[in-house]
Amino acid sequence: RMDPSATVTVAEAEAEAEAVVGPGHGSSGWRHPVGGIHGNIEVRPGIASAGPGNTLQFDDGSTVKVDTVLLCTGYEYDFPFISGDVVSSEKRRVDPLYLHMFHARHPTLSFIGIPHSVVPFPLFEIQARLIAAVLTGTATEPLPSLDERLSWVHELYAGVQRIQDTHHLGDKQWEYCNQLTERATTDPKLRAQIAAFLALNEQVYNDAGGQRPKFPGGSDDYRKREYTVDRGALKWEVDDTMQKAVQAKIGDQRVAGYQGPEL
Repeated sequence: RMDPSATVTVAEAEAEAEAVVGPGHGSSGWRHPVGGIHGNIEVRPGIASAGPGNTLQFDDGSTVKVDTVLLCTGYEYDFPFISGDVVSSEKRRVDPLYLHMFHARHPTLSFIGIPHSVVPFPLFEIQARLIAAVLTGTATEPLPSLDERLSWVHELYAGVQRIQDTHHLGDKQWEYCNQLTERATTDPKLRAQIAAFLALNEQVYNDAGGQRPKFPGGSDDYRKREYTVDRGALKWEVDDTMQKAVQAKIGDQRVAGYQGPEL
């Protein structure tokens, strides 16, 4: 699935461009004619190289001539105030972090907010709870030895295909947060409260995620879904009235919209 930022960028470009070609993440050897509102979007594999004459070659060997390349690169980690000998952050990998937060070799140096593709602020708070517990000696167990911390880091790296996905959690964030909570406190009531809080977040997160466009240029009408969450009753509901109104408007645009050339 494309990053929301890339999806929005492609959607904006299609309104002005004759044709838009959007590389899909991890889509080597795969092509998908999406169309978009204006019928002028195609998803291709990742870009392999740029050649003369404004030509791009994709991972599947196909080529296309373009006028402009828009780079939806997202954000890079950068710690200019810390020596590069202590922490490196090349290609969106902060090295070496145990549990995505404790420096493996200098565990009193910790980082909050490194994981991405998550519900951020609850995760940040849970990370902060564990850091505070470790520093005050109230954690359920001390951090493991240096060798064990480095082993965890090496296993993490071995399990990702792309370096930039090192700190991607996505659906793994819930288990991650619950594991941090178990390390941070022995209070059964607090553990249960946090687990229930996370479970409710996961349900809403999955519902919203299921509404996102699967390809760049798709409608972002899911942003119009309005959620009401009752934490006490552990229930939530969604009002999709605005979303359906946007979908109806987009449907009208597609009927009258530009169909575009074949790419």
